Amino acid sequence: MGVNVKSWSMRSAQWARRLGVVALASVAACGSDGVAGPDPTPPTPGVALTVPTALGVIQGGTTILTVGIARTSYVGVVFMTLSGLPAGVTGPSVTSTSTNQFQVTLVATPTATTGAATVTVHASGIDIPNAQGTFVLNVAPR
Repeated sequence: MGVNVKSWSMRSAQWARRLGVVALASVAACGSDGVAGPDPTPPTPGVALTVPTALGVIQGGTTILTVGIARTSYVGVVFMTLSGLPAGVTGPSVTSTSTNQFQVTLVATPTATTGAATVTVHASGIDIPNAQGTFVLNVAPR
C-alpha cells in the first residue's frame, strides 16, 4: 500500500496552519532539550568574602581577623592574602581547603605606624574569579 505524499503534505500543511500558533508557543516555551521551561544555567563557581568593617590593634599587640567565605558551586582551595597593612603590621597568607572561614592573627610591632589604614583581603582559587573585601585597621599607640 503506497502513501499519497501529496495528500499527506496538504493535510499536514492544513493542520500546521490550524495549530501553528500552538506549535510555536510550545517550541518557544521549551528549552533546547525539549523539556518545558528554559534550559537551566548552572551557577558560576566562585567565592564571596565577608570582612569586618573595622578592626583595632595596639602597638606591640595582636588581633584576630575573621573572614567569612561564601562558596558558590566551588569546593576547591581558596588562597587569601592581605594588602595595605600599615608599616609594622604583618598578617600571613593562608589557604582554606574546606572551611568557610579564615582566622588570621595580625601582629603589630611596638613601632607600628599608628592611625587608620584601609586593608584589602584578596581571595583566589583555581578557575574562579578573584574576590576581595576591605576593612579599616586602626593601630593605637601603647
